[in-house]
Amino acid sequence: GSVPKDEPFALVESGPRGIVISAINRPAWMKGVRVGQALNDARAILPALITRPGEVARDAVVLGRLALWLGRYGPSRNIEGEDGLWVDITGVAHLFGDEEGLARDCLERLEAAGFMARLGIGDTRSGAYALARYGCRRGKAIAIAPQGDMRAALRELPVEALQLKSDLGVLLGRLGLKRIGQLYGLPRAALERRFRDGAATGRGGRRRGVSSSCRGRQEGWAEALVMRLDQALGMLSEPVKSLCEPPFFRAQRSYAEPLISHDGIVAALNSLAEELCDHLAVRSMGTRRVEFQVYRSDGEVVRLNVRASRPVARAGHLVDLFTPRLERVDAGLGIDALVLEAFDCAVLAAEQANIAERDATGCNGGLSGGFDALVDRLANRLGGDAVYYLNPVDRHIPELAQARMPALGETTAENISSGRPIVPRPLFLIDPPERIEVLADVPDGPPVRFRWRRITRRVVRAEGPERIAPEWWQQLFMEGDPRERETQDGREGIAVGHPRWRTRDYYRIEDAHGAQYWVYRAGLYGADDEADGSGGTLCTREPSAAREMPVWFLQGMF
Repeated sequence: GSVPKDEPFALVESGPRGIVISAINRPAWMKGVRVGQALNDARAILPALITRPGEVARDAVVLGRLALWLGRYGPSRNIEGEDGLWVDITGVAHLFGDEEGLARDCLERLEAAGFMARLGIGDTRSGAYALARYGCRRGKAIAIAPQGDMRAALRELPVEALQLKSDLGVLLGRLGLKRIGQLYGLPRAALERRFRDGAATGRGGRRRGVSSSCRGRQEGWAEALVMRLDQALGMLSEPVKSLCEPPFFRAQRSYAEPLISHDGIVAALNSLAEELCDHLAVRSMGTRRVEFQVYRSDGEVVRLNVRASRPVARAGHLVDLFTPRLERVDAGLGIDALVLEAFDCAVLAAEQANIAERDATGCNGGLSGGFDALVDRLANRLGGDAVYYLNPVDRHIPELAQARMPALGETTAENISSGRPIVPRPLFLIDPPERIEVLADVPDGPPVRFRWRRITRRVVRAEGPERIAPEWWQQLFMEGDPRERETQDGREGIAVGHPRWRTRDYYRIEDAHGAQYWVYRAGLYGADDEADGSGGTLCTREPSAAREMPVWFLQGMF
């Protein structure tokens, strides 16, 4: 979200050839940047290119979710490589008008979600793969093969579209076979002979010695090529592995006579919740989102949604979350059916529970006590963003060491610190830190007296200093583009000379009345030659604005 959509942007990752481009947005593509290109080459073409490290693990998770979402266009689908998906649309295209209508619906939804995609439709999976990656020309994002005529659709595509090994593709080019159409009608014996001759003959026409193992490998390549070609044309069956459907948890009730009473709705909800949680308990799973669907006789459907901070499989807790919202359900002329459906299901974590907290199923249903239930009730009543928790982040700067996370948000292990800091920290920090006036015995010593909010306090004991230097990756941007500095930190308007970019010495002090404070000195005396006492130099790259006199701040109280 920190990169403007109209700015060229790319993700990079390390490879055998160094740092390469792994993904780009449309402005970068329009400027000539391509996936697989070396970062140095991309910078030469576009010096203003904004880059960030790619996250392969998270990309795989998102790709898996997209594969599940493709169930809208067919029940059989799965992931194709690192950046592709396939789906069997047999018997589904007519629901969208035709195959082109289905492709446009899919493409529009992907673009609305922020994805750039190219779609290919063919009689075979390999044929659709070739059309999607090599058949979209002249800026078009959709390539559709005529039904029953894959030969014509693939004729002009390069042989790399058959998903061949790189060595095999190089050998085909050496033999003059660059298009798929050139392979049509070529006898297998002639193909194997050309492979054997091509492997034994160098670029200059001289024959080379060929071992029996090399000859066998070339003959195997010929068989692989013919097999891939037959699979793409539909002449040979292609084994595919469809994505396993996630477990579907649902409980429903239908009524021959319309249900009109509020008490009947409450009783039905209790029964549905018990049935749903029984299904979840069998698989040791819990749900984080539940939808209650009310189908009225007039055709209107009322949907109520509640969320939980952690996976839960306790019927009573789900009913408690729905109860305040049931008053808004209008039965109208009557209710024909009620459905309770669970989403965002996950395996319940094993927890130690008291005997009093165990329910009839023998487990605590994913809630360790009343605190989690209280969080769910508050968040569902006040809104998901109104209740949050502080998530530790593995950073040294105290005000950046925690991030606000919605209580009903998705919990991840990203940027979570491995443990608490060894030194004590205040429970609450003052944001932003408040300036104080300090008197010390020596310039770089602990405070003896300080003035805060027009009151002078005498310090009776002090602990420290604890030195926290600016993060080295932030220092790289101190003298660069201000926009780069702002996006790295996530906040705007932070100048180079801001105290955040200066080395800090923290002290834990106590005044004569017993109150304890957490103060720090921003900046060091003699910043041009900051020695650590052992002959080494600590931080000598402070900006020129940071070489002014140090200033003191109060950041927290114990």
